[in-house]
Amino acid sequence: MASCAQISNLLQAWIDEELSHGERVILEQHLAECPGCRVVARKHQRVAALLFESFGGNRLKHDLAPAIIENLPPMEPLRINVKPEMGRREVKPERTLALTHVIPAVAAMVLCVVGVVLYLNWPPEPQRAEGAVGVVTWCGGEVNQGSGPVRPFSRAYTSNYVRLGQKFQTGPKSNLMLSLRGPTLLKANEKTRLSVTDDRAVQLEEGQVWLRVAKENRQFKVYTPAGEVTVLGTVFDVIVTGSKAVITVVEGVVQVSNGISKVRVDSGEQVEMVAGHEIEPTRVLAAEEVTRWAETIQPDTQADAVFTETVQMRGTEELQAEQVFVVITNQANGDGVVSSFELAWEPNAGNSPHCGYFIHVYNDKMEELFSNHVQGELFEKGGRSSVTIPVPGKPISGVNVIHIKLVPDFTTGNAKTSFSRISAMGI
Repeated sequence: MASCAQISNLLQAWIDEELSHGERVILEQHLAECPGCRVVARKHQRVAALLFESFGGNRLKHDLAPAIIENLPPMEPLRINVKPEMGRREVKPERTLALTHVIPAVAAMVLCVVGVVLYLNWPPEPQRAEGAVGVVTWCGGEVNQGSGPVRPFSRAYTSNYVRLGQKFQTGPKSNLMLSLRGPTLLKANEKTRLSVTDDRAVQLEEGQVWLRVAKENRQFKVYTPAGEVTVLGTVFDVIVTGSKAVITVVEGVVQVSNGISKVRVDSGEQVEMVAGHEIEPTRVLAAEEVTRWAETIQPDTQADAVFTETVQMRGTEELQAEQVFVVITNQANGDGVVSSFELAWEPNAGNSPHCGYFIHVYNDKMEELFSNHVQGELFEKGGRSSVTIPVPGKPISGVNVIHIKLVPDFTTGNAKTSFSRISAMGI
């Protein structure tokens, strides 16, 4: 199977009808299966047609070959001396016989080595777009990807589709760019580990990312070991080192929270948060200097076309993602004080690894009160069908209606849980 890069090199010759029959068959079969290459091929054809029409009046009306041949200078006939040079030693028959045995063996070994190298480095076959939430639009250096808790990491390529639960990691002096539905552009610096938990959420374990999030009705979240970042539409940078996260905002506004406190960060400001501690006040700085590293990372033209044609514009299959429950607190207890929530579900008999869930709790004005996370392995225990989610800090009071949103985290598995109810528990 030819790679997209190989096909791209043949497109102009295909348009000019200069390919052999075999090359044309391989290229046309690839175009039938690869939407990204079809987009690039159509662009080549449009450019060729535009050039043909633009320079039509300047085309030659006759062949120049006869005139060129007629004006070539006379050439002396080539003479080859086939006589052996004096003093050259004749090759002994036994040496010739030995070489005839050695050369085929060496050639076979070279072919085997070349075959192994090609097998290990050959790009994967084109993927299908169904269920994709984005596309890898740039890879530079050592970039690997994996899916789920058991699948090993493999090399990432531009134009690969991004699916829920996909994990990525960049090596030294390497970088990555993902285009997610929205659209959201994510650039990862070297030595970064992240996973795509939703088309509007990523989890940053270590390293540095730059994001440009388009405005949409749904919030976009970046989860870190130190807390989470919530945005609707903005440009910002996040650096995670251990249990510390540093957030820098270039455009727009973000909110950072860690269950203890929350802080609003405006354009040109930076904030630092550490797990288990109050978030420090924001500080003003030159945000463009912090994010300058991301300027050199630009999307590959072909991969960007794949994203636009197959993910962003046309969309993919509808994703059954978040679930929302509404709890009327004054029916649970007289004074409307809530100290915890009980989350119940129908036991699942399947053996597939379960996804975890991010739990977001909002008041009646849709202001987020707190968030939590439940590991997927909890739903795999056959004898368990509920879990208690405590309210961090002070109990919730004075709120009659509470909205609870459950967002799947596909980094641990793909099997979803069927939730039956959420109840508010008083003191």
